[in-house]
Amino acid sequence: MSDKIDPAFGELDLHRLQAETLLHNTASQYGMAPSYLKIAGSWQDHILFHLLAED
Repeated sequence: MSDKIDPAFGELDLHRLQAETLLHNTASQYGMAPSYLKIAGSWQDHILFHLLAED
């Protein structure tokens, strides 16, 4: 892993890192959340991705 991710699973003892992206950001996506966040006045779908400590 990277020196930016290691503290999350080591020092902070987290099990999962998760982030959301807009639909056009295809890197590392694993699922779609319809109407997930309201951005600029409209509800927008997002693609989800995550990294587990076991990964």
